[in-house]
Amino acid sequence: MLNPRKLLITSIAAVAAGISPVSYAQDDGGALEEVIVRGIRSSIERSIDTKREADSVVDAISAEDIGKLPDSTIADSLQRIPGIQITRSAGEGGTVAIRGLPQVVTQLNGEQYIPASSITVVQPDFGDIPSQLFKGADVHKSTTAKMVNAGITGTVNLKTHRPFDFEEGMTGAASIELQSGEETAETDPVLSGLINWNNGKVGFMLAGAQAHVNLANYYNGGNTAAPQGDAGWWQNVNGWGPQVPWNSASPQGVVAWNQVVERERIGLNAAFQADLGEGFELVAEWFYTDEDEYNRKVGASATMRWQSPYWFQPSIYRDTGVAGSTWYSIQEYDFDAYRVKSFTQNDSFYRDSRNTNVELNYDNGGALTFSARAVRGNANEKRRHGYNEGDLSSWNGTAWAPGATPGSDDNDMRFILNESTNNGFYPDSVCDAVEARRGLTNGTYARVGSAGGCYIEMNPEGYGADPQIRYNTQGAHPVWSGFDTPIGGGLGPDSTLRQYMANLDSYKIGAFSSENNANSEGAIEATRFDMSYALEDTPFITSIDAGIRQGKRSVTEDRYHLFSPFYDEGCLVQWKAVDVVLNSTNPGACTAGEDVGGVFQGYTALPPTDLDQYANVIWVDDFGPIGSVPGVWAVDPKTYDDPAAFHNRVFGSTVKAPIPGTSYTINLNEDTFYLQTNFEVGGLSGNLGFRYIDTLLQVKQNVIGTAMPYGNTNPDTGDTYSERKFNDKLPALNLAYDFTDALKLRFAYAKTMTQLNLNQWGDGMAVNYVIDNNPANPTFNQFIISSATLNGNPDLDPFRADNFDLALEWYLGDASMLNAAYFKVDVESFVKNDTIDMQLPDADGVIRRTTSVSAPLQGEGGEIKGYELGARLALSDILDSGILTDFGVDVNWTHSPSETDDIGIQGNKLPFPGNSEDQYNLVLWYEGGPFQARIAYNQRSDQLISTGNAGGNLVLYQNETAYMDISASYDITDQYTVYFAGSNVTGEYEDFYLEWEDQFAYQNYLETRYTLGVRGRF
Repeated sequence: MLNPRKLLITSIAAVAAGISPVSYAQDDGGALEEVIVRGIRSSIERSIDTKREADSVVDAISAEDIGKLPDSTIADSLQRIPGIQITRSAGEGGTVAIRGLPQVVTQLNGEQYIPASSITVVQPDFGDIPSQLFKGADVHKSTTAKMVNAGITGTVNLKTHRPFDFEEGMTGAASIELQSGEETAETDPVLSGLINWNNGKVGFMLAGAQAHVNLANYYNGGNTAAPQGDAGWWQNVNGWGPQVPWNSASPQGVVAWNQVVERERIGLNAAFQADLGEGFELVAEWFYTDEDEYNRKVGASATMRWQSPYWFQPSIYRDTGVAGSTWYSIQEYDFDAYRVKSFTQNDSFYRDSRNTNVELNYDNGGALTFSARAVRGNANEKRRHGYNEGDLSSWNGTAWAPGATPGSDDNDMRFILNESTNNGFYPDSVCDAVEARRGLTNGTYARVGSAGGCYIEMNPEGYGADPQIRYNTQGAHPVWSGFDTPIGGGLGPDSTLRQYMANLDSYKIGAFSSENNANSEGAIEATRFDMSYALEDTPFITSIDAGIRQGKRSVTEDRYHLFSPFYDEGCLVQWKAVDVVLNSTNPGACTAGEDVGGVFQGYTALPPTDLDQYANVIWVDDFGPIGSVPGVWAVDPKTYDDPAAFHNRVFGSTVKAPIPGTSYTINLNEDTFYLQTNFEVGGLSGNLGFRYIDTLLQVKQNVIGTAMPYGNTNPDTGDTYSERKFNDKLPALNLAYDFTDALKLRFAYAKTMTQLNLNQWGDGMAVNYVIDNNPANPTFNQFIISSATLNGNPDLDPFRADNFDLALEWYLGDASMLNAAYFKVDVESFVKNDTIDMQLPDADGVIRRTTSVSAPLQGEGGEIKGYELGARLALSDILDSGILTDFGVDVNWTHSPSETDDIGIQGNKLPFPGNSEDQYNLVLWYEGGPFQARIAYNQRSDQLISTGNAGGNLVLYQNETAYMDISASYDITDQYTVYFAGSNVTGEYEDFYLEWEDQFAYQNYLETRYTLGVRGRF
């Protein structure tokens, strides 16, 4: 069986052995191929040439050398293009949007491609694809009719090498580099190589890359990025102050974490190319990626669990201009932290993809050319999740007792675990084990149950009174304080929270869980035939293009939680926690317990468990430059690299409980026909065409039943099937007028259609339950519904839009140009999230309340319009001589305001999510002799992240960001180059806020990273 890793290592070793001097090709007409001369200037020349010769509005990036794009990742290189915005994941460029919208189609060498990181979504994420495998990428901002699978605002076509790109004989290149981050301080190796051979009639190529990197990511704040159980903001309504009532937003918990993302990725690209004679050419390609990613997170959390109030004075008055909507933004909170804990979380992803392409091309120099092509691809992603809490509380403050008044000093305000203020109830065998582990005499815990059960003090060395935490967000970074106030408890009356955090024995496991695990499988098939016929004697129409394509895409998404059996009864439990009692009143539910005083008392699911009882622990006091939190003891996150193995070891076995509301199967079939005329008269040229797409959508969803006890899972009680057919008629027009050889005006119009993310069609209902901690309620200690989300809707329409482009391009030299463009995108159909009220039952099947359900609904569309201004200048194209001729600059600005029909609390129309109204790029470069260097700066203005925060009222924004990257290289000889690079060298961090910039939400920091390497050409 083919082993890609062995194949890669063997290939690089062969290259390093020195095969032959590298050389590059020219075609028969003398035109330069895309890979010819190394360096920044030659890369820019090829990009400009691609733009100039394109039959639509196109931008491009081109490799500076074999295996070397301008930036370290594909996305980082693409962001230098006007109109392209990216997000960074653990410091590396990830997802890509064009002109504010994420519905961007990715192609590989001109046809559909399925990456493992984007199985169910349209938006490309290039994080798992090694950039060293590509010679460039074209970004099509306007579409032609023959682009049969195109995005709504753009299409990214990734281009790999083919054997005939190189001169006859053997060609090779390889690079070895070491990367390191300022925070992780690891030495991460990255290898890449390429071998090519051709004799002019047949050729073979193999390229590969392997990387093993560790990336730091730090976080401080609240909101939805908090760990499970701690996420969210609430809306406070107060009856005092200058306006009555007035509103404010408060996080129900604050969190700081240290996360290290380990990524081990490999990529291989193999190609075969043959000139069969008589104008026929055969091409066969195979593209493979494999990535293992571990998001290992350790943090500290102070949470109210939706119980404790805040104490704060109103800070900044906000008159929204809307009746009944008066708000204050708050910069400092004091709160009683009901639970202070460490936590460990590991989200692991195992991804692989295989894409193959076979095409037969015909071009014998006559009027007729054609191509027949078959593409097949499959991709898999496995997500695994492991989590635990390390509680410091003695469990004396988890919920209000009957009659207690929130905010008072009443000692009755205590969590009731069964009948005692800080005790769980367990069978006799657990009582014996805990007494032995704590060095207590057998029988210390009185056996009061009918079968010898006892109540056990959960955390005798935990803190006593709830710590009071102050959280201040007025400075550059949020600051926590309150760690040195005496709070009493198991370490003595004068002990402080800081002392408890430093004492390993004061931690007890609050919960273990493995939730929302997923297996995603995707496949694509595309078969197409394209032809073109040149009309030599026609005065206006130069050629006619036509083609047909049949495309299929299928996705299966299976998600599940891990349950484990507890006690002799074998009750299955999802949340292995100290606040889960096995006394469910659900009909037919498993219970475990015994009588105490004639009343049934359920066993607590998780026995008292020391933090280091089942796993190694680590001391963590590095929360990066945005941390102000003392260190904590926590379980080593590597423990959960395989969470199922851990749960099997600790709890004996696991059961996969499917999550029917987020599991689905989709089949999407598209039949496409296009016809396009190409024309030229005088200085005017262009194309006019028409695409017809017939779509069949088949969706299988699941019917959810009454919730299973002791978890957050509904059983699968059946299937529902949906089938829809729709068709789209999509005209496209592209015009170009050459005023001179250097000055070109372009106009483009097209109707576009892009399919939705498949989960927007396939996902069903996901219901969230919480334990009712209010003893006054009849559902006390039972699971009640807290929220629900309808994640998908098979009746939603795909994205449709009308696109307009007007661009002026002035070519000043081979590596210099000025450009200005205006664009407008009228989005006809858009998906928006809204809330609907539904009657949903609690876990016992009884409906007791109305639940607001978040659901995707058909929006009324929106509009993005703006302009792009850019200048790419190689000073040698402008100056005749002097030292400045070795310098160049690339600068551009994109202005893309947008609006939807969604209205914010200030009465304003909200922009499209993820779109920055302004983006700036500035690149300064130098290339003189053997040395070249580059400084690249990218700035984005604020962007909307999500709506519906703080009682559904406030909008979450990300503040403006500015990243600077640097690179330099030196040619030691014609064959060897040493290079250096740095990313985020200014240590930029990301701020997020609710509605107003001074209403802080959270902060994210991505480390500065450096690279040192050597590249050889043989």
